[in-house]
Amino acid sequence: MLSNLSKSNRGFVFEIPVYVDRLMKSGDEHAFLTIEIAHSKDFVQLTASAESAQLDFPMVTSDQRKYERKVKDFAAAEGLTIVENYGSDGSLFLDIEVEGTSQKVAAICSKMLRGVFGVSGSTDLIFQHVRLAPDTAA
Repeated sequence: MLSNLSKSNRGFVFEIPVYVDRLMKSGDEHAFLTIEIAHSKDFVQLTASAESAQLDFPMVTSDQRKYERKVKDFAAAEGLTIVENYGSDGSLFLDIEVEGTSQKVAAICSKMLRGVFGVSGSTDLIFQHVRLAPDTAA
């Protein structure tokens, strides 16, 4: 089914709220959103329900592990709890649960991208997503 295929759109930080809102409204437990920083290997991935979202940071590669302290410091500064999960191969994943509205989740994502990865308002982002709610802005 075409709606299950991953879609990719380029954008900027100011567009994060639209994608997070669509993710949280999707109602599909298999929906996800990845916000990748263009021209790098850095990204954050999200899954969500209507009331919360989980930001997931894999710590699999050496590039990803170099951000572990920054992710943990960011979460602590924001009063967010990190849960460390391990994949079947022993790979570490840092998961941060953010409860609240899509606006709150988007604000945390934006702040995290700026604080951890140094993203600015003009940084190219790539929004990769599956099964989001339709874009009602069109």
